[in-house]
Amino acid sequence: MASEILAEYEVSITRACRLMDIHRSYYYYTSGKDDADVEDAIRDVGRFGEGFWKIFKIIRRQGHTWNHKNLYRVYKSLHFEKRSRLT
Repeated sequence: MASEILAEYEVSITRACRLMDIHRSYYYYTSGKDDADVEDAIRDVGRFGEGFWKIFKIIRRQGHTWNHKNLYRVYKSLHFEKRSRLT
């Protein structure tokens, strides 16, 4: 929204951020997380019926050093926690 204020009212970044009540560093922040390797590992290991902890243990046995918090964040973003019904 701060960028919309910049374009529409032609004010400085500092002023736009102050109007939005956010810090200027928040405006410039870009996430540095690249989870492509983690996603690939989860997709390779994940099969229906296996829960998170089973997948985590298999990935750790393969030699990856990702911790459970990182894996669980990606696991949830892939929607692997949603189980489908057997038909």
